[in-house]
Amino acid sequence: MVRWLSNLDAALTARIYNKPAWLLPLMSVLSTAGHPLVIITICGLLALGAYIIGQVSVGLGFALCLVALALGGLLKGVLKRERPTSPYAGNMRVKSFSFPSGHALGTLVFYGYVSVLTLLFLPQIAPVGVLVCAILVLLTGLARVYLGAHYVGDVLGGWLLGVVALAIILETSL
Repeated sequence: MVRWLSNLDAALTARIYNKPAWLLPLMSVLSTAGHPLVIITICGLLALGAYIIGQVSVGLGFALCLVALALGGLLKGVLKRERPTSPYAGNMRVKSFSFPSGHALGTLVFYGYVSVLTLLFLPQIAPVGVLVCAILVLLTGLARVYLGAHYVGDVLGGWLLGVVALAIILETSL
């Protein structure tokens, strides 16, 4: 990575990491809610449910969310960016690389897809639904930096990859 970009990433991360301390419980919950295994489970169940009720294109969209998460995981293995040095990252049960953030990618793809479905099928609650989804995506990304699991650049990379994946998912499934 370009040195100035790396320095900027480290400076932004330091401004968010573990400040203020009273946010720890909320950030931990947000991190868990955006965990790739949680998103994978929900997407899998929704894909299956959509197929069962005959909403094949919606089911395909949720299945493609799973593909996006898998590709993000493969990208981590190729790029091999180390996680920040923090107690949280050191205590992670499953060791993986840092870039791109799977939480950021997963929440953007999943909640982005849910937002679009809300706009299409539940327009009366769409403004609130889309706002809640956007807040969850933003706060989950911030939580990952706050906890010390990722650098800001990892989260931004996850979101960027998520936007591209979501565009492909929407084009393919709807």
